[in-house]
Amino acid sequence: IHSGFGPLLRPEDHAYLPRNDIDILEKEFEENGTNLCGLFIELIQGEGGINVMDQAFMRRCRELCDEYDVLLVADEIQTGIGRTGKLFCFENYQITPDIMALAKGLGNGFPIGAIVVAEDYCDYLQRGQHGSTFSGGHLATRVAFETVKIIMTRDILKNIPALSDYFFQRLNALKSKYKSVVDVRGIGLHIGVELNQPCADVVTACRENGLLINCTAENTIRIMPPLNISLERAAEGLSILEKVFAANTALH
Repeated sequence: IHSGFGPLLRPEDHAYLPRNDIDILEKEFEENGTNLCGLFIELIQGEGGINVMDQAFMRRCRELCDEYDVLLVADEIQTGIGRTGKLFCFENYQITPDIMALAKGLGNGFPIGAIVVAEDYCDYLQRGQHGSTFSGGHLATRVAFETVKIIMTRDILKNIPALSDYFFQRLNALKSKYKSVVDVRGIGLHIGVELNQPCADVVTACRENGLLINCTAENTIRIMPPLNISLERAAEGLSILEKVFAANTALH
């Protein structure tokens, strides 16, 4: 991700922590907590391979941020707006971030990005103090408003738990059958199928058979169907994936 870009922060000004490692998290706060301004977390790492944060880890993140007066910033760009069965992924963890980044699902295909800030911090930037060339576009913000309105008023999220269970059932059956499948993980309809090899060939074969998926972190199939997908269409897509696995001897 950093390739081709100059350093935006000096190495001494930030640190990367391993996911779900509470001991290292606590050590970082103990050593540097008074100098930290924010802890940035993607609750399900999309481009990193659909890696899910643990419940205990996220609760400890919230506790430490409260203890050291550090902002907890949730990247909900891929997980937000219903993707995990809740309107926001953080709701699955019974915590609330101080700042949240949104995009992708917020515009339902229309380009928009946004941040949501806790009321305690809203006054740090006054109206008109900060902006960008295309921020606050009337059409984009209206599309975002209607997207959230439709999701909430038409109960689109109510079917996601059952759909998610169906996806995991079928995909775990695939894992039991093929040695190439290392893991199936995710929340709701944000699902990753990790292979022990690059999955580009699987993505290509699925596309040739009428199924659009992609891969992340080179070897993880990313499955993110529409939130309103029917069970029949889900079954059709999974059958195509199974057909591709059956036809590719390298996956056996």
